[in-house]
Amino acid sequence: LLIDRVDGGGSTRRSGGVIYAGGGTRVQERAGVRDDPDNMLAYLRLECEGAVDDETLRAFCEQSVGNLAWLENRVGVPFGALTGEHGLFQGKTSYPPSWTTLYASGNESAAPFREHARPAARGHRPLGDHLTGNILFGALERAVESHPNITVWLHARADAVRMSPDGKRCTGLAVRALPAAADVRSLHVMLHMVGSAGPMFDAKRQIDRQCLLVERQMFAELGEPVELVARRGVVLACGGFFFNLEAVQEHAPAYTGCMPLGNLGDDGAALELGAAVGARFENLERCSAWKFINPPTAFPRGVLVDEHGRRVANEDLYGASLADVLVQRHGGRGWLILDQAMWDDANAECTSTASALHPDQRDQGLANLMFNRETAVGVEALAAAIGATGPRAALVETLREYNVDARQGRDRAFGKAAQFIAPLALDGPLFAIRMDVAGTRFWPTPCMSLGGIAVAAASGAVLSAAPGRPSLMGLYAAGRAAS
Repeated sequence: LLIDRVDGGGSTRRSGGVIYAGGGTRVQERAGVRDDPDNMLAYLRLECEGAVDDETLRAFCEQSVGNLAWLENRVGVPFGALTGEHGLFQGKTSYPPSWTTLYASGNESAAPFREHARPAARGHRPLGDHLTGNILFGALERAVESHPNITVWLHARADAVRMSPDGKRCTGLAVRALPAAADVRSLHVMLHMVGSAGPMFDAKRQIDRQCLLVERQMFAELGEPVELVARRGVVLACGGFFFNLEAVQEHAPAYTGCMPLGNLGDDGAALELGAAVGARFENLERCSAWKFINPPTAFPRGVLVDEHGRRVANEDLYGASLADVLVQRHGGRGWLILDQAMWDDANAECTSTASALHPDQRDQGLANLMFNRETAVGVEALAAAIGATGPRAALVETLREYNVDARQGRDRAFGKAAQFIAPLALDGPLFAIRMDVAGTRFWPTPCMSLGGIAVAAASGAVLSAAPGRPSLMGLYAAGRAAS
């Protein structure tokens, strides 16, 4: 029995649909990408920074080929035609063109990762137009609906996890289900769609918060209570908590002001359900904020500095990695410095009808070039324009030191890849694009929670907060509900 709070799909349906897989998948082999489980493991060990134990990480890498084959052959997700067609995107981007089925979706080619593992494209994207999470979910939905042993309940919300009298074993779930009346369920879908999109247009967060209040009222007044008995177990896969502003302020205050990424169901339901039965929580302070500066492809040639003008990282890092460095080490504030040639190249890419950019990538690039920036002639004047002055200011020195290395085609400080290294013309027009993680009017930062219910890595069993009790038997958590 699968229970879905709305009409199915959650954040997956709204996503890019990218599956991170490697080790020598069919799509990789057809595209001529060399990879193997050991190479994939070497990369992920560095990327995960100990968040996943080595045994689980190795199993993920070794099972990756088979898992993707199952999605292709059993579920029917179109990662390119089985006849051998493929679309390998060779460049670096936040999300590839619509003809793409394979691209480098992480830090594979950036330092220090490329020094520990051979770079390999592992982002497997379902073939289709623009964001294809709907295609991924559509295939899963059809497979589930055709399975004789699976029943799906839509518009049903879990109210509580039922436990045995001693609190050690999960015995079921208390659910409220909305009536099957078309007008009720249509209203619920509309609330979910409006609320999920609300933060993109409403920085004050009034739209999504009001939609959540109305939804809760609908379940309270119209929902039919149902008690479900679990024979083998219950899996909580009810999303994260970034649409819950109070939870973000309590657990991850450094990310307050970021734009929720996901759907209205990421309202912290897993926190409430887990806390009520004594579950343990981990890493609630950790989130994934996204600050992609590529595309346009000229942006990584610039120099990313903090509010004092000190360089932050190699600019060819994955967008979530850049945001993480800004939040964890630089107070969430920064500037991307470009010279006139870089600005011109970026503008040309964003305005050309021949470029492979998606509409949202094009629009965001232009918003940054035209509105989300300061400009001045000469580095000293730019430092004054962005407030990088005073005893701690280092912008002038940072850019001059960067240029010394760039003229020799190197980056000794952070190891930026050679194709992105170029000296800046410091005496001419310069541009500083605001990179603040929160509070940037023209460049809101999408963000999702990473922490959640603590689980056993191999099984997903929910761990207990009680001393001496390893897990809550029969209760599991997955996805954003889990840490």
